[in-house]
Amino acid sequence: MANPPAEAVDIARLVLEHEADGSDPADRAQAVQTVFLRLGDHMRDLLGSRGVIALTGRALNLAMRQHRGLAGVTLSTELPATFTGLAQALAKETPENATEAGNAILAHFLHLLIMLLGYELAMHPVRKLWPHAMSSVTEIDE
Repeated sequence: MANPPAEAVDIARLVLEHEADGSDPADRAQAVQTVFLRLGDHMRDLLGSRGVIALTGRALNLAMRQHRGLAGVTLSTELPATFTGLAQALAKETPENATEAGNAILAHFLHLLIMLLGYELAMHPVRKLWPHAMSSVTEIDE
C-alpha cells in the first residue's frame, strides 16, 4: 500500500496536535493512544472489536514500513487497543521523527477506514470528536 493521501496526513496531524500536551515524544505517544482509544469507542459498533483491532494493527504495520523506529511496537489483541512500546520507541527518536511516526499510524488508519467505509462514514467520528481537524481539509479521494 502506498503512503496515505496528504489529506489523511493533515487530518492526523491536526488531531494529534490537539491531543498532545507538547512536542515531547512521550506526549506524542500518549496522544496517539488517546486518539485510538476514542476512535475505537466510536468505531466498535460499526466494525466490531476485532475489526477495530485489525485495522489498527494494519495501520501500525504500514507505519512501521515508513518509520523503522516503530519496530518492536505491538498492539493488544483486545479492546481497548493499546500500543505496547510506543512511548519507548518514540523516546528514541527526535521530536520531529516521533511526531511523524505517530502521525503515520493515524494517517494510515484513517486511509484504511476511508477505503473500507467511504469518506463520509469514515470521517464521521473524526468530525464529531475533532471538528477543527475537518474544517481545513478537503475530501479525500477514495
